[in-house]
Amino acid sequence: MSQESRKDYITDAKLMVLYVLLKYSDEDHPLKKDEILAKVNAEYLYRGSIPQSTLDRNLTAVRAFLEEKGDLFGEFQCGTKTNKGRMVNVRIAHLFSNYELRYLIDMVSSCDYIKIKERQQLIEKLLSLSSVCLLSEYRPYLYKNPVKAKIMQTDFFKNLKAIHQALKECHQIQFYRVQRDPDGAPMYETDENGNDRLYTVNPYRTVFSDGFCYLVCSRVPEDGSEPARISNYRIDRMSDIQILSDKGIFPETSIAGAPKNIDTKKYISTHRMMWSGTPEKVRFRCPQWAMNEVVDYFGDTYKICSAEQAADGTEPMLTVEVENTWNNMLIWARRFFDFVEILSPDSLRQKLKDDITKAYEKYSKDV
Repeated sequence: MSQESRKDYITDAKLMVLYVLLKYSDEDHPLKKDEILAKVNAEYLYRGSIPQSTLDRNLTAVRAFLEEKGDLFGEFQCGTKTNKGRMVNVRIAHLFSNYELRYLIDMVSSCDYIKIKERQQLIEKLLSLSSVCLLSEYRPYLYKNPVKAKIMQTDFFKNLKAIHQALKECHQIQFYRVQRDPDGAPMYETDENGNDRLYTVNPYRTVFSDGFCYLVCSRVPEDGSEPARISNYRIDRMSDIQILSDKGIFPETSIAGAPKNIDTKKYISTHRMMWSGTPEKVRFRCPQWAMNEVVDYFGDTYKICSAEQAADGTEPMLTVEVENTWNNMLIWARRFFDFVEILSPDSLRQKLKDDITKAYEKYSKDV
């Protein structure tokens, strides 16, 4: 659209004022009336000046509109001159505050598995939810030179779009999983015969856990039998997703061991690292000072069974019970070998004993 035509398609001064407030103001950046008039002129090439009284009426109309439709545009805010009741320091408190947007932008910018260009595009969309003032703060990030990603990158958003289309239409999908070769280059995962391994799954939902987005699904057995268990696959490690429009989804609740009531929050809390498996009761012992680690990982789902004074008279030792998968607990307990002791189940405790023995054999030798 040419500059000349811009002044023709919107002639209502109220719309011009609303646009200027949305674009240039926020909670931290109010506008004076002369600033509003100047920006209206700059945006719409408005040749005649808007009288002060007309601007006041327009602002009153915009405020009334946002009082009714603020759920879409934000809240109208201003100060007043007590002697005449006129509005000053006019601004719009957008639906997302600047600190909320900064948090979301920081989250997006830390997702190395998303391509730099796609991250920049997503951040620009987030920035459009506030005034241009926030954009000026993040411009250096948006246009900095791309750096080599630490994590292998695939077409994440293309994958996500295909998955959600399959979820909407209740169809199975096929995909390849990507991994790195010894030189760090991406390659397809292969089977025992060296062929690219093709996965066929029933998709159920996507979840976000520990910085990555996963597909919760069940693999379709090659012999056509019913799926045996729920699996979780990182979406950024998928490639060449195909929707099988002639294949319907096998119900998640019909899989042996799967919960009959789907609770995504509970699923994430019992599958923190997204290792598959059926959650079970696990007990462990740890010092009281380690509760930060317990809460960080298990949230509020843990139960303290007992507290006993340590034999050396130091901080109390707690016996804690959680519900989690066997594999998740194995990885978590390995991280804290020095102060966490698994008490049950016996199979998990024995596995950790074996791991400690193997580790000792490795590190007892001189390099």
